[in-house]
Amino acid sequence: LDADTILVKDPTELILNYSKQLKTSGYIFAARTEIEKASVENYRDFYIYDKALPFERLGIDELYFNAGVLLINYDLWIQKNIGNKLIEKMDSLGDNIVAWDQDVINSFTNGKYIELEKWINFYNVDVNEKSLDSEVVLIHYLGSKKPWKVSGVFTHASKYYHHNFRKISNTDYHITHQWKLYSLRELLINIVNLNIIKIDKPLRFILNFAKSIID
Repeated sequence: LDADTILVKDPTELILNYSKQLKTSGYIFAARTEIEKASVENYRDFYIYDKALPFERLGIDELYFNAGVLLINYDLWIQKNIGNKLIEKMDSLGDNIVAWDQDVINSFTNGKYIELEKWINFYNVDVNEKSLDSEVVLIHYLGSKKPWKVSGVFTHASKYYHHNFRKISNTDYHITHQWKLYSLRELLINIVNLNIIKIDKPLRFILNFAKSIID
């Protein structure tokens, strides 16, 4: 699991089912497809630069998966010496690597993996109240709007992160800054457009924000 993931429901049953599939399939990985070559034009806005589109760059035929949530057949990993093979693949790709380990593993597998349901690697940009009332098991906070940044606090998915944060902290919000002035600008924008009243404990958020700026 990537560090920017959080469980919403118990994943045990799904993981056991996929583990059985992996053992019988002969594949090393189970993952959620992120891009299909057949519909690659739909991703031009997501991958801002053409270089980031992976198919020609990595020598992939049809499918490119997200490596933030992976199930791995560890017995086969050891048996087939996958670690060393991935290092060799990394060396051969050189400057064609953009998304680090995700690019390397995708180039190595070239579409040969078990497809995970989207519910076990559900992107934060897709989260809304209706979706989380269905079958979502794990939220993956993709992109720059992480829930611990001010820009990410005002996305619907962030409340699940902060709900769990409160279980281990004596503060209501975990807030970090790359640039404090940018964070202040984001806060003011979300106060003006009234998004501030849509989050849990808005006054506590403002107090936590002020403390984080001073600290």
